[in-house]
Amino acid sequence: MNNDLKQKDNLVNTDFWGAAIMFIFAAGYYSQLDPDFSHYARFFPNKLIVCLVVIGIALMIKGFVSPTRLPSFLSQVNGSMLFTIAVGLVWVFTLEWVGFIITSFLGIFALLLRFEPRRTPPNIVKAAVIAAGEVAFLYVLFVKFLQVTLPEGRLFY
Repeated sequence: MNNDLKQKDNLVNTDFWGAAIMFIFAAGYYSQLDPDFSHYARFFPNKLIVCLVVIGIALMIKGFVSPTRLPSFLSQVNGSMLFTIAVGLVWVFTLEWVGFIITSFLGIFALLLRFEPRRTPPNIVKAAVIAAGEVAFLYVLFVKFLQVTLPEGRLFY
C-alpha cells in the first residue's frame, strides 16, 4: 500500500505540462511580432498563436477532466541524456560565435565518440570522417540547395 502511494506521488499530469508548453510557445511567438508588420505578414503568426492557445486551453481542460499521468521525466534522466542535452546547448549558444562548420563538426564528433563503445584510434578516425561527412552534407543542403546563409562565426575574424 505504501509503495502504491509513493508510485502515485511520482506521477505528473502531462496535460498541464503540455498546456504550459503551448502557452510558452504562444507567448514567444507573440513577443516576436513586430507592430510594424503588415496585415498579411501578421496573418499566419496570429493564426498560429490562436491555435497554440486553443490547444493549451484544451489540454488544461483535459488535465482537469481526464488527466494523463506518467512518471516524471526527471526520474528517468541518465548521463547519456544529460550529455546529449549539454552538447546541443553548447552547439546552439556557440553557433554564432564559432560558426556552423566548426560547432557542428565538434558536436557531431562528440556525440559519436560518446556513444562509441570502443574508442580505438580507427574508431576515432571513423567518427571524425562521419562527422565531417555529415557537416559537408548539411552545408551543401543548406547553402547550395536551400540557399540558407549559415553562421560563419566571429571568433576567427
